[in-house]
Amino acid sequence: MVALLQRVLAAAVGGTLVYLAHPDADLWWAAAPGVALLTLATRGARLRTGALLGLLAGLCTFVPLLPWSGVYLGVEAWLALAVFQAVYLVPMGWALAATQRWTSRLRPAAEAVALPVLTAALWVSQEWLRGSQPWGGFSWARLAFSQSHAPTLPVAQYLTAAGLSAWVAATGGVLAVAVLAAARARWGHAAGSLAAAGALTASPLLLPLSTPTGPEVELLAVQGDAPQTGFQFDHGARQVLTNHTALVQQAAREVADGTRPAPDVVLLPENAADANPLTDQRAAELVAEASLAVDAPMLLGAIPREPGPGPSNAVLQYLPGQGPVARYDKQHLVPFGEWVPLRPLVRAITAKADLVPQDFVAGAAPGVMDLPVRREVSQDGVLRLGLGICFEVAYDDLMRDPVERGAGMLFVPTNNASFGHGAQSTQQLAISRVRAVEHARTVAQVSTMGTSAVIGPDGRTLTTHDGRTQTGLYEPALLSVTAPLNDATTPATRLGNWPTWVLGAVAALGTSAGLLPRRATATSAPRGTGAHRAA
Repeated sequence: MVALLQRVLAAAVGGTLVYLAHPDADLWWAAAPGVALLTLATRGARLRTGALLGLLAGLCTFVPLLPWSGVYLGVEAWLALAVFQAVYLVPMGWALAATQRWTSRLRPAAEAVALPVLTAALWVSQEWLRGSQPWGGFSWARLAFSQSHAPTLPVAQYLTAAGLSAWVAATGGVLAVAVLAAARARWGHAAGSLAAAGALTASPLLLPLSTPTGPEVELLAVQGDAPQTGFQFDHGARQVLTNHTALVQQAAREVADGTRPAPDVVLLPENAADANPLTDQRAAELVAEASLAVDAPMLLGAIPREPGPGPSNAVLQYLPGQGPVARYDKQHLVPFGEWVPLRPLVRAITAKADLVPQDFVAGAAPGVMDLPVRREVSQDGVLRLGLGICFEVAYDDLMRDPVERGAGMLFVPTNNASFGHGAQSTQQLAISRVRAVEHARTVAQVSTMGTSAVIGPDGRTLTTHDGRTQTGLYEPALLSVTAPLNDATTPATRLGNWPTWVLGAVAALGTSAGLLPRRATATSAPRGTGAHRAA
């Protein structure tokens, strides 16, 4: 019973530490110890116990991490999402117990290598599964995304976001090895493992980051503020659109009187138009007038219903005096946010299924747009911009594809008004920061009501011309930023999904080895680990 309680405590504290590594707590250093505690909790455990410990750790991570998901949908939606995410740690906990059946029988030096590698492989495999299945998954709260302010962040540029998750998990595995060595009174080995964990944490600071090769572009990001309207994105009142176009008009006046630099590109957020400018005459006039006043290409989010059969979450490009000339439709729609899987069943459970009255239509075209700009910005007079709307920033393929297609920077328009004052916007900004370093691209995250910021290719937040770095929540704001463009390709961009596939294979082999028949010998476990007998 004591051993089981030790396991439960280790798993619960481990999951809590992983939660604390993410914004808003942002204690990035807590991620690796959290991984270590779950690894130790499952050591020597029965497989079903390992599975339950994984679930417990997942609950301790996701329940406190995701309350913003229930701001308008209610506590039941928050808890349902948190539990659903925690379930993905069940097979991981099971696999951690299985792999340690054989790694625990290795010589200490061999286990010091095998355990961190397998821990990394299992975490990355869990994150891949959680971010892809079912219905496209929910790629949130990955270990990599907790490292946006950590010295380990440069790893993303060399090994991808998945590789950064693996790096953090491997560091946790090394910490677990240190605890095991200390429990055996092998103090030299314990000290060596702690030193290795420290080196894994600090050494990425020595990695050179890609230097932007392109010129600079003058960006104007517009956060117009939005009422707390929940899921009513296109209620037709034009309040959100009026807020944003009024700020664009203000910026145009400031450009004219010399107090604001003339923008090359104007960026408005997702759902900036709460009335369809393709069919609503007054909405079309507001957008056209703003575009003409600022005299620059302008991108804004809208929900057009053309060509059907349902609405699309789109970004429209407007040119002064020409109207809409290009469009990007969101490819990865959010289950239960933009479409409702199993709608009849969900409706039978809760009437809130009809908060999304009609399923959105996913786009098929890649997230790139070509914008006309000054020759000083691009020799051919065209800026290729990559786009990922809101949650799309969390999906590796969707953010890598525009870069592979030649995008010199990335634009993440988002509408965070559905999540109130919760941590969703800062968690999303952390993801944008990882993407900036991963692909060595400026990333502009522009929200209706916060948090908006422009992040440079090295992960640092760029300072606006009036000295700001990011906006607050529910405030109107204009961000004028001089941002570098880049056309160089990082190792991470070239690697693509290979780290995920390789680590997935390692996880499968390591878990399978733990399921092979073995001699009926007692598995020794060190004192003080809570794993001296199966529980």
